Amino acid sequence: MNELTKLDIFTRCHTVLPMKRARGAGLESTAISKYPLYVLAFDTETTEDLELGFEFGAYQFGPLTPDGYVMQEEGLIYAENLVASSRSVLESYAEDHNLKLRSRRSFVEGMLWPTQRAGGALVAFNLGFDLSRIAVHWSDRKDGKGFTFYLSDYWSEKRQRWEVNRFRPGIARTSIDSKKSFYSIGFTEGTKEENKEFRQGRFLDVRTLAFVLTNKSHSLESLCKTLGAPPELAKSEYISGPVSPEKITYCRQDVTSTIWALNELRKEFDLHADLSLRPDRAYSPVSIAKSYLRAMGVIYPLKKFDVPPSVLGSAMEGFYAGRTECKIRRTKVPIVYCDLLSAYPTCNALQRNWDILTGESLSIDECAEEARVLLERIAHDPIKRSSR
Repeated sequence: MNELTKLDIFTRCHTVLPMKRARGAGLESTAISKYPLYVLAFDTETTEDLELGFEFGAYQFGPLTPDGYVMQEEGLIYAENLVASSRSVLESYAEDHNLKLRSRRSFVEGMLWPTQRAGGALVAFNLGFDLSRIAVHWSDRKDGKGFTFYLSDYWSEKRQRWEVNRFRPGIARTSIDSKKSFYSIGFTEGTKEENKEFRQGRFLDVRTLAFVLTNKSHSLESLCKTLGAPPELAKSEYISGPVSPEKITYCRQDVTSTIWALNELRKEFDLHADLSLRPDRAYSPVSIAKSYLRAMGVIYPLKKFDVPPSVLGSAMEGFYAGRTECKIRRTKVPIVYCDLLSAYPTCNALQRNWDILTGESLSIDECAEEARVLLERIAHDPIKRSSR
């Protein structure tokens, strides 16, 4: 007699979460414009070693106009520890091109924080990376899901060293995936009014906004080509080596291309003008879809219907999804392509989920026997048997 092989079976489960206080409860509600009234766009260049430390950068600042964001100030940023020869190149370039030259500390205190306190937005293509380059300190989030960057420091006479300035907030970043992250402003040791001003700041990653509107992951170059940018903006080739006029021009062009792309994406975003969704609160195409449901007055079933946890648990146990693993890497082997086109919309249509979303009431019926009949019919499907 053959011995029976025992296999573990894993199922999903439903957990009941404790009640949370509604978001924003106890806070003063203030009207927030759909688009930031000011933007500070910047890009950083790093040292060409494993540390990738901040070397220099470029920035542009400007207000929102009927024609989009128009830049009023452009400048360069340099690291405080930049070698004298490289700083000399930046100084000469800034003078020849009528640009402001700021140290990293001057940029943070004189441009970044004032923009945030005025309700403006920090803008970059892959914002998280550029923020991390100009940070002087970082720490793990307590929930283990991200980092907090500290951009301001001061000289401590007592300890004779630079330390984090606790009168300036940290910027918390929670990375969701390669295309989107959540950003938030922390509290400081300053006054209540100062904290309120700092927390008006907004963060707009052009890479994320491009994903929201195109459902594709773009580089800055591919995005500019997709949007039909002028040739001088659509094509950019990285300049390696020490600080040089060519490398500075490359960095400046990246900032200009970022602003141009933002203005073009804003036109696309305006096609959804009836939505209250803000571009800095859009993280994927799903954000737009969910915003349309809110605009239509659709209430989520979990809020609309009182479904017992036991029923939700049974539904979770019945859910089955495929799993992919890659155990053979960098080796050419025969494959079988297995995928479903538009699987989620198809399943939603077949399960008639729209009826649940728009229904006034919901009834739950026991159908164990019907499920057994369905499974038996699938198991004895003639098409399946003929394929063996």
